[in-house]
Amino acid sequence: MGELQLWVDQDDQNAHFITHYVAPGDGEFARFQPGAGIAMGHDDLKVVEAHRLVQSIVTDQAHGATVEDSLYAAEVIQAMADSARNRRWVKLDE
Repeated sequence: MGELQLWVDQDDQNAHFITHYVAPGDGEFARFQPGAGIAMGHDDLKVVEAHRLVQSIVTDQAHGATVEDSLYAAEVIQAMADSARNRRWVKLDE
């Protein structure tokens, strides 16, 4: 945790990546860590989740992932499993 590799081209044979280290300015990171590349702890992430939940309740608007996002993620994971099991592409509904 604390870094993300980004694929920067479309060449499948010679993939090129850049590494982005999380740093102050990336979401709520600066509230918990003083410098780039340091992972946020489980407790820190739970504080962020709780804050977003309270914001969502107070404003009656979603702050962060929604139930619909969770459902879509589950559908993507199911499609991946089906694709691997059946050795074929699986189309997702949009």
